[in-house]
Amino acid sequence: MQQKPFEIGPSRPARAAESRNDNAKIRPLVGGGQRPRVLYISDDEYPCDVRAEKICAALTANGFDVHLVARNRRWAPRSERLAEGIVHRMPPLRMFGRKIDDALAFPAFFNPRWVSLLATTIRRVRPDVIIVHDLPLCPTALWTAKRHGVAVVLDMAEHYCAASLMERYCLAHVDRILVVADEMRRRLASLGVSEERIDHAPDRYHWEQDSATLVRSLSLLARTRRQTVA
Repeated sequence: MQQKPFEIGPSRPARAAESRNDNAKIRPLVGGGQRPRVLYISDDEYPCDVRAEKICAALTANGFDVHLVARNRRWAPRSERLAEGIVHRMPPLRMFGRKIDDALAFPAFFNPRWVSLLATTIRRVRPDVIIVHDLPLCPTALWTAKRHGVAVVLDMAEHYCAASLMERYCLAHVDRILVVADEMRRRLASLGVSEERIDHAPDRYHWEQDSATLVRSLSLLARTRRQTVA
């Protein structure tokens, strides 16, 4: 089954003023397009997270079609094309004002706004692989991805001292895990995670130079997913 490329409205500066046209629709086009497609889920604003930007920039540089899902405290344009990928932001609830809207956008796995945003974006983008930033939205990503047959990678950017039930659940169900440091790899191994499922994604300035392992892992996941869907 061929993936369909997507187009979006004209690019915008990261801090551009809002307009009535900021709901740029993403629509499938007729034709091929075989690049592996990744959806990165950020539980914060974007652009804001330097690590997410590095990972997405490295994947784009290696031929991936990259999309991102993000929070929207600033009521920024809902769709925006950046160098590292296309950003899909949460629709603001303007009728409640910024404070209430922000509170209702808290990144919890049971938040229906996040469930709706992820489900809608997955249906539009049809990614091969989802990368979810840390634990808060990982159960949501797993549940939504399972319904659409999409692989899930957990980007563990934070250090956790004690294993929670949520962490154990996520570790058992994601396809692969990205860790920042070797001590995190050892900790996951002590929890029973196979080292074959762990990729090292360090926080460093020129991270894209060290991304070969991640690129290979995601390419294999994308290829496997497409073969399964086909």
